[in-house]
Amino acid sequence: MSVAVPVAWEAQERQGLLISCPIEDVLFGGARGGGKTDGILGDWISHQHAYGKHAKGIIFRRTMDELDEVIARSMEIFPAVGGKWRASKRT
Repeated sequence: MSVAVPVAWEAQERQGLLISCPIEDVLFGGARGGGKTDGILGDWISHQHAYGKHAKGIIFRRTMDELDEVIARSMEIFPAVGGKWRASKRT
């Protein structure tokens, strides 16, 4: 008997290349809407699976509005893989 498991997120081809790349620092560019944010979030999931509770990471954006977009997207993806939002004061 098989069990259907919902897929929280599936990488596009370029995102899959980013996630599977063994080099730690990768330049990943393109136009708005090209999947860069999802690629970064998908790469983080891979990193977290590798390092567990010892995983650490940081994402920078030019503006708080851009960061809010990343946070909103991560709140859509991460709960399906056990992630929890922990709010803190932003400076």
